[in-house]
Amino acid sequence: MFASKRFGSARRALVEMEVDSKVLNLDDAKALLPRALRPSNIATPDRTVTQRLALAAFEEHAWDGLSWWSVRDARWSVYGLWSANPVVVAIEPLTLRHPAALEAAEMLGRA
Repeated sequence: MFASKRFGSARRALVEMEVDSKVLNLDDAKALLPRALRPSNIATPDRTVTQRLALAAFEEHAWDGLSWWSVRDARWSVYGLWSANPVVVAIEPLTLRHPAALEAAEMLGRA
């Protein structure tokens, strides 16, 4: 992510936000059962799957977004929000030496 042609010399930052939204938590079995979803079909790098899940949740007209666990590490959450007004609480520059980047690199097996 730090050496990316797509983002060039763009600055990276950790942004802490407060979001007061109704998010469909796909890490909750109670959310999966009525939608006939299986945990093994949620966390995937296949964007067509996550886009289909997001569209279905959007069409329920009850959610501002959805969340699920990361395909990289189940302790990390991934959020997709389509209707939210986040409030920025803190912004911190992100560098290769930042503790969060070092922790992520170690968990992902990256140098």
